[in-house]
Amino acid sequence: MASAALLWLGEERARHSGVQSAFGSALVNAGLIEPEYAKILAQARREREQQDYEFPPQPMTEEKARQIVKDCEQLFARLERHLREVGALEQTTTN
Repeated sequence: MASAALLWLGEERARHSGVQSAFGSALVNAGLIEPEYAKILAQARREREQQDYEFPPQPMTEEKARQIVKDCEQLFARLERHLREVGALEQTTTN
């Protein structure tokens, strides 16, 4: 979803680090997305990379995993709202 928001601005990045950097400069610094969402993106990336690349991986508590998921759901919802606001996604209606 972060890549989609960047792509809408004409920004395309091939690496996760590039997405994170561009997210900060193109969305947060431009005032389009609040800074706390950049922190969520950075934390989620850091945790994923630790689990994927560190040996042995650091154990993660269920509570921490649930918090990361909750934060990422908030990030996803915020990015979805942004993409709707700029016309990149159609507005949905509920009946």
